Amino acid sequence: MSDPQHDKADDARDACLYITGRAGSFVSFLVAQRKRRTLVLYEDDDSAELVREEIAYYGNRDVVLFPPYQDRVFEEEDDLKRTGFLYRLAKDDNFVGLFPVSALTHTLPPPDRISEDITTLKVGDAVFPEDIHDNLDRKGYELAPLVREAGQYAKRGSIIDFFPPASDRPVRCEFIGDQILSLRHFNPLSQRSDKELARCDITSIIKKDGGGSSTIIDHLGGPLTLVHPGDSLIDHALHGADAATKENWARLLAEAPQIDLSGVVGPSETQKTLRAVSNDDLRQLFLLHKTRIFHILREKLQGEWSHYPYVYLFANTAHQAKRLQEIFESYGLVLPILPRISYRRRSREWGIIEGPIRRGFRTDDIIVLTEDDIAGPKKRVVKRHWGSRDEFLASFKDLTEGELVVHVDHGIGVYRGIVPLTVNGFTKDFLLIEYLGGDKLYVPVDDLHLVQKFI
Repeated sequence: MSDPQHDKADDARDACLYITGRAGSFVSFLVAQRKRRTLVLYEDDDSAELVREEIAYYGNRDVVLFPPYQDRVFEEEDDLKRTGFLYRLAKDDNFVGLFPVSALTHTLPPPDRISEDITTLKVGDAVFPEDIHDNLDRKGYELAPLVREAGQYAKRGSIIDFFPPASDRPVRCEFIGDQILSLRHFNPLSQRSDKELARCDITSIIKKDGGGSSTIIDHLGGPLTLVHPGDSLIDHALHGADAATKENWARLLAEAPQIDLSGVVGPSETQKTLRAVSNDDLRQLFLLHKTRIFHILREKLQGEWSHYPYVYLFANTAHQAKRLQEIFESYGLVLPILPRISYRRRSREWGIIEGPIRRGFRTDDIIVLTEDDIAGPKKRVVKRHWGSRDEFLASFKDLTEGELVVHVDHGIGVYRGIVPLTVNGFTKDFLLIEYLGGDKLYVPVDDLHLVQKFI
């Protein structure tokens, strides 16, 4: 099957593709469909987190985020994320990452330090466990009783656990004598092993004060699609950069495949333009006619939208997906519940999907409607359990000293920061909460699930 929308996208694979209109999650959908090594430049944290979630779902792939340089609660956590980002960018041919425009001129470790400072372990390798201990120490890992966070390692008997910053889960290395018997990912909360690995990499922990002589442009060698908010914003971010950095960015923008999100129309035939429409107009329409929402949808699906080959409705939960199906059936529309999108693998597909997509869109050949589009956005529930400080940071990213927090057992107190304490010979970070009368509560990192922001 051929369609104009994707003929344009295919033709523009080695050129610049311009996206006009308020596109909803269309850009995330497009990036996921292209299956290419991709760097997305973002302007603010909230939109980046949303785009990351969308691409990860649409493409069923890992998406890595480089945190901006700000005063944040866990700056050390952010440094580990940045280290992991650079390793993945250097080694992963299917890399998709989000990088802040504000950090384009920030100095980073040189690429050779990233690509060369890697130790690879394989099942069956003959290696002394002591050599791996020394290697982890030399690369900056912190010895801990249990590995729960990136940058830690632990040793007990014939087992070494470690958590590389470029991995989303820690690794368990088991020996028989001086030979590696198995490599497995494991759950940092339950400490139970799961996925077996044939090999894994030990990458270094690059500290913030470790120095740097490069910027992100020096790490962008090899085939890459660049998704960005427009040349003018990049030029503004490069104000004050040296001549070599500006020249390298000019070369990349002239040669690399791109998706330009500035909203301008491509200036030539080799620079194609795609138009996507968000569902903001539908949200307003449904808000004005709350009692006729599904009547309106039926009319559009049977009339104005009936020629569309692909129509997907996203529900937040399986229960809501089933409820939507029942409602549409009562209006004479039979829509199956689908496990995933099969876009372009079938000539036509309409259905309801359970998934985390909250921003819909419409193009020439596909309509994506979400539960938020139909019923209005719902406030997301704050998680009560975090698997690591990374997840805690995502929930507490705006927390500053002096703000109120709630401990499930001890009630409301004042957050006083993160402090290190030495317990049984090990130094760990604790969240300090101060209560009326000067009483202080030190909450171990392992117990952060007991604490919430006071809202």
